[in-house]
Amino acid sequence: MTKLLSIAAILPATLVAVAHAQPALDALEQKVRRDVAAENAQPAEPQPAEPAVNSQQPQQKPRQGYAGLVVDDRDDRGRGVRILEVAPKGPGGAAGLRPQDLITGLGGVRVRQLSDMIMILEQVPPGGSLEFEVLRGTEPKRIHLTFARWPVPAPAATPEATQPQPPSGQATEPPSIEALLRRIEQLEQRVQALEQALKARDAQPK
Repeated sequence: MTKLLSIAAILPATLVAVAHAQPALDALEQKVRRDVAAENAQPAEPQPAEPAVNSQQPQQKPRQGYAGLVVDDRDDRGRGVRILEVAPKGPGGAAGLRPQDLITGLGGVRVRQLSDMIMILEQVPPGGSLEFEVLRGTEPKRIHLTFARWPVPAPAATPEATQPQPPSGQATEPPSIEALLRRIEQLEQRVQALEQALKARDAQPK
């Protein structure tokens, strides 16, 4: 009975030490693996440095308005710009533009290629309007479009947000003693593997 009480008294302290040693053991294992991989790797050829990007500067929002159109001129260059897609709730769809419409003019200015269209749209702010001259099949149409502000993209879900969380005020159950003992055994095996890796690294010729 005395022996069992001694084990019960020692085990919580051991488990606390294991919990605190886990991050240091993980960091040590990663460092050893990096050192071994670096010594075995071939020297890489120098790569040209990429231009630095100042992440502190906020990205500027586009000044031009939003039409909700996907366009291309590869098959119609010289004749106009083809509408490939129309956003279901975008200004272009609300105005009456359709996929496969061929844009031939904007605000009375002839449009023959995509660069012509971009130069004109860059001057139209959110809330501004423009008349689109299009060919729908062989039928010419004039469609008045009022541009909107660019939609704000939804923030990406973080891994923490997607993981189920326990109800508020409800504590999670601690792992069982059997599970902790298995964890201790796994940590001992990892320590042995790290010692072998260190010995192998030290034994390599300099």
